[in-house]
Amino acid sequence: MGKDNTIPKLRFITLCFALFFFLAPLALAQAGRSPGTNGGQSGGKQSGSGDNSGGAKQSNAQGARPSQAPGKSGSTLQRAGGETSQDPHGSPEQERASEQEKARDAFREWLAHSRGMAVYRDHSRAFSYLMEPALDAGFPESVIRERIEEAAFKKVPADQALEALRRDAEDYRYLATLGSQAGWPPGRAAGAFYGEASSALRNGLGRSVIESVFSLAGIVVLDPRRAAAALSTLSAYQKAHKCTEEEAARFASALAASRLKAKDIPSILSLASRSAQRGLSPADFRLRVMEALRRAKSIKDIDTALTRP
Repeated sequence: MGKDNTIPKLRFITLCFALFFFLAPLALAQAGRSPGTNGGQSGGKQSGSGDNSGGAKQSNAQGARPSQAPGKSGSTLQRAGGETSQDPHGSPEQERASEQEKARDAFREWLAHSRGMAVYRDHSRAFSYLMEPALDAGFPESVIRERIEEAAFKKVPADQALEALRRDAEDYRYLATLGSQAGWPPGRAAGAFYGEASSALRNGLGRSVIESVFSLAGIVVLDPRRAAAALSTLSAYQKAHKCTEEEAARFASALAASRLKAKDIPSILSLASRSAQRGLSPADFRLRVMEALRRAKSIKDIDTALTRP
């Protein structure tokens, strides 16, 4: 009995050791593969997620750059374009200098070759020296030429003509400065206006009257022809009727801003004379005219308002 029990025990132990040595390597191998596989999978996922996130970031970054680049390059182009447009060779200052040079050259050419200037040919440099500062300030060359031609036609001696132009030159620079500051009158209409304005100054019209018209031009749209007619009319009105410079300025501004035609404005002088004969004082005349100018479209409307009781 004891012998028979010992043999089965030995066989059982031997079978256990055999199973152990056989199954242990398989378990270890499986364990090694599982972590490796899981690690590989997780590592792959991490690597993939890292790559994807990195790619997404890179893609986003690349996508963001083109969206920003046009704005930057566009603004750069705009700035570059702005700089090009403000190139010193095309700047307003350079254009103005070029215009001044052209005006001086044209004036010198006219002095040297105009038939009307033959009587003043020996004094052409003196005329040029006097008038070039006004030309540089922007005063129209045509007005200066007309003034000299007038003196030549009347055969005014050169020394007297130069003296008269010396006084005119100061008014020309003054008017051109006002015009430059106001940006008015516009180019084509400048000659006629400056001609009448300078003539009004020569005839004694105060500078504050001229300045009131330029100030008004900065507030409302003024017709330069109507404004010129107002100034020439006021210069004549002041000589015939008592009027302070302040009153003349208000009267001139009212006429310049009115709806009257430029050619009708000088008729104010005849209306003033008739009103004075009827006993209407100059102050009452101006007051009635300025009130009527708010609605009047013609000189007849003004006359009607003056004759109304």
